[in-house]
Amino acid sequence: MEGPQELSSDTIFDRFRDYVQENWVAGLEVHEPQASYIPTSKLRDYWTHVRVSEVVHVTECQVPIKDIREQYLQAFSIMVWISKTRRPYIRYLHSFNRYERGDSSLPFHERPRFLPSSNDADEFWAAFQQHQWAFCPVALGPRRLHDRKLHEKQILPLQIVKKLGHVKDGKPAKVELAKLQSPTELILSNQAQDQVVLKSYPPNADRIFRNEFKAFTTFENAKPCENILKYLGSFHTATGDGTTYTIILEYADKGTLLDIYRRNQPPVKFEEIQIFWSAILKMVKALMAVQYTLQGKVAEKCIHQDLKPSNIFAFSDDEETSEDFKATFKIGDFGESSVMRTVPYDQTSSVQDNKSSRIYCPPELHWNDEVDFPVGPLVDVWSLGCVIVETALWVTFGERERLAFQQRRREENGRVSPIQRGLGRGDCFHNGKERLKTVTDVYDLILRDGRRSDGLTPDIVRLVLDFVLVEADGSPSQQLESRSGILSIDEETYMGGSRYQKVEPSRSSRPQIDPRSHAHSDPSQWSTGRVGTAESSRSKATITQARKQEDKTYAPEPPRPDFPLVTIAEVNERRTRQKEKDDRPFLPGESRAMGYLKNRDHVFLIDNSKSMQQHRKAVIETFTNLAYILEKADEDGLDVLCTSDWGKQEHGRRAKNLAAFVDNNFHKGGDSCPMENSLLALTTNIIQDLPSKGAKRNRTRMSLFGKKSKGRPTSIYILTNGVWNSSPAARDGVYGADRPLRQLIRELQDRNLHKSQVSIQFIRFGNDATGIRRLTSLDDDLGKEFQDFDIVDHKDSTGGVWPMLVGSLDEGVDLEKNTSEDRNT
Repeated sequence: MEGPQELSSDTIFDRFRDYVQENWVAGLEVHEPQASYIPTSKLRDYWTHVRVSEVVHVTECQVPIKDIREQYLQAFSIMVWISKTRRPYIRYLHSFNRYERGDSSLPFHERPRFLPSSNDADEFWAAFQQHQWAFCPVALGPRRLHDRKLHEKQILPLQIVKKLGHVKDGKPAKVELAKLQSPTELILSNQAQDQVVLKSYPPNADRIFRNEFKAFTTFENAKPCENILKYLGSFHTATGDGTTYTIILEYADKGTLLDIYRRNQPPVKFEEIQIFWSAILKMVKALMAVQYTLQGKVAEKCIHQDLKPSNIFAFSDDEETSEDFKATFKIGDFGESSVMRTVPYDQTSSVQDNKSSRIYCPPELHWNDEVDFPVGPLVDVWSLGCVIVETALWVTFGERERLAFQQRRREENGRVSPIQRGLGRGDCFHNGKERLKTVTDVYDLILRDGRRSDGLTPDIVRLVLDFVLVEADGSPSQQLESRSGILSIDEETYMGGSRYQKVEPSRSSRPQIDPRSHAHSDPSQWSTGRVGTAESSRSKATITQARKQEDKTYAPEPPRPDFPLVTIAEVNERRTRQKEKDDRPFLPGESRAMGYLKNRDHVFLIDNSKSMQQHRKAVIETFTNLAYILEKADEDGLDVLCTSDWGKQEHGRRAKNLAAFVDNNFHKGGDSCPMENSLLALTTNIIQDLPSKGAKRNRTRMSLFGKKSKGRPTSIYILTNGVWNSSPAARDGVYGADRPLRQLIRELQDRNLHKSQVSIQFIRFGNDATGIRRLTSLDDDLGKEFQDFDIVDHKDSTGGVWPMLVGSLDEGVDLEKNTSEDRNT
């Protein structure tokens, strides 16, 4: 073996540099997509006692080898990396050791004062500062990274895998999936596969970051709960525009509860239903953990204020199964939460309302857009009750019935409380005063048409209706008594014992449960027989009706379509037969569609480029008949413009006159379609007309689109084949059409407007593969990026008219696939 005295310093230094070059790892600079670093574990592997002694020998270093390996490994490595021929910088390690500035002090954000004023000190510091970042990646792990300030050059041991979306409520934040690039002390689930989520807030969203950071800090100080999303660290860094904030969270490999709904694979067997409900009811346990973080005689209470399916995250269980009913659910997204100090188990304390969730908020917050209400933990209890009822319908009938339930709520609110739509609460679970009848009817629907072997789901719904989705009027103590019963029942007590065993098809064998009779009872006393007095808590008429059904063999009827099929050809035939405008009867499904279309402005954008000329007849026929229907919806008249001259629009009340405008201008299109510019001009005008945040609509001012009231909701219909440009360079992507749509969506969010304020409906002509891909991408990708703010839809012109008109306004119609046999829903 060669002794260290036989090696020159240059040879030793070059050997180390070669090793580093071979072991670079791609990381993430705080403000750059990629940067390289050397993991500390690799430095430990390289710097054996022998190799450190070689450097110590040739440089006459005066720091013990053991101390170098244990306290100064990174600093030592940087000095070796930057050393030059006949100028080894290892001698500066003596100053580090003298002033006890080990690796825990790195990286230095400014020149340390302990550096001597030698001739090459400035040169040493310049080189050390430049290269230190690659040798000092940010350490991830418990107690390592908590609201820490990072330099913009610091490198995280992560690599971005993909974007996951944006935070809503007008405060956009990057949400990205990242993969750990080197070993850390982070404790992740088996299914995370060394992946974490980075949630980054811009400077103008510091309030939301602080809310979420404070909530997670509170949970860190409390007893761990497996059903709260795991916080892995946070940091902030200064930029030219201000300070950006980032939270590191565990990755939910199954997405959210809303994603599970949409995948539409509910449990089928009773054993599967039990497993699924066991996981869902753990949300009660999680809610208790959120609201009661005890610390002796004092508690910190967190009010979530935005509990909904998209904020309940789903994780695969340890069995690594793809089945959605086997999942662990966790509450997350605490950006709208509030934390307060109070006495333990006090439900009467309150905080300021952050005005977040509209659909899942309780009746007492009906007017919270105009009045500042104090809110307490019972707000979250109502929201969780809504989620459970919605989940019960999905478990029993699937996603289509859940969406139909959403539509029934809109319709009932439209009848009994029209103001709900104006407040952006058209599909909430109450009418501003009390629970909707549609919500109450869920129990009878499941009892009548649900699986005969599932006795669990209807009892859970009954529990929620009796103790959770109830009005909370009166004093705080009365509110507590009326709605807090569910907090006494978690998954273990409600699902415990042998209470629910597999039952045969006869529903009469299902145990009848009164949750009030055993909320605090011993699970061992439960059996498969009758428990409590549930029968007395239900109406006799309901029980009698259910028993009459027990002896019948039946299965749930398939959900009826929201709209009947009406084609352009059928509308055209009706239109050509009509003699007088006022003589036109309603088309099948039109009365329901008008609930979406009335009191809105309607604007058509016609793609009249060269590639669309072959569809001229179909375009004019489709436009004429859609405008014919919309004559009844918008008495102010419609607007139409062509992509060949997007600055010129025609306004009119008669479909015939507007169709003549399209016909006269259709041949004027060029070789390519300026879709991005056309959409930009259109959306810019719409943005100018939007109500400002918190302002009431001004019905006296005039819109840029004809003689229309400023601030009215607007529907945009774009008739196109999606080709737009025939050059090979433009065959991929969406050719810039997404940019003005993203700008519009963010503007709607910034002004805290409901997503129905503007809807974008692409109506496709022809079957060009590129066109289909582009329009599908605009529909699906923007919907994923702006979850809960999907305003873009794409439908085939050969399908039904109702999907073309309401597809971007109704989630159920939006989710339908485009086929030539499209049946509207």
